[in-house]
Amino acid sequence: MQLALVDDHVLFRKSLAACISQWSSYQVMIQAGSGHELKTGLQRPPLPDLIVLDIRMPGMNGFETIEWLQQQFPSIKLLVVSMLEEEHCLEKLLNMGVHGFLQKDAEPEELKRALDQISQKGYYLHSTTCLHLLQERKKTEHRTLSETMLAAMLSDREKLFLRWLCSDKSYKEIAEEMFVSPRTIDGYRDNLLKKINVSSRIGLVTFAIRQGIVVL
Repeated sequence: MQLALVDDHVLFRKSLAACISQWSSYQVMIQAGSGHELKTGLQRPPLPDLIVLDIRMPGMNGFETIEWLQQQFPSIKLLVVSMLEEEHCLEKLLNMGVHGFLQKDAEPEELKRALDQISQKGYYLHSTTCLHLLQERKKTEHRTLSETMLAAMLSDREKLFLRWLCSDKSYKEIAEEMFVSPRTIDGYRDNLLKKINVSSRIGLVTFAIRQGIVVL
């Protein structure tokens, strides 16, 4: 299996190449320090079967490189080796069509396992990474469900107050528009801050937009 390595850290890239060279099933044919360098390397055939790349690179980062590769060479498999930990970034990579993900501090045996599984099955994702993704999705789903239920329980006056909050009017001006006293408006605000569990007007506005109480 012919590989290309793309990482702007020369020492890491060369160490990775040296590690892979010990395995007879794989050969590193291209080394590049950026997405732009990879573009140049791919101009000369043959094409690699799999590209191992980092995400944080200068100039043309990993996300941009993956997007370009999917447009130009969709048959090439992609293994991301990076220190990314944010679940939304991992999910974005999967949605973009990468075939595997590894943390940079993974053991060489895990890299070999990833290459083997991508070669044989077409994909590789560490079980811990899968667990993190599932946990984050559950949290998001629970939070969305809780907010939807909360929004449905708000009174018409509270929803009207939230709509006015999304304008540029002051609390005093909102009180005049709603024909109530400033003290009543303060009560609406304080009660909603507790109900929605946010600490500022921005938090209330974000909630109102997210729940469709206000449509921009």
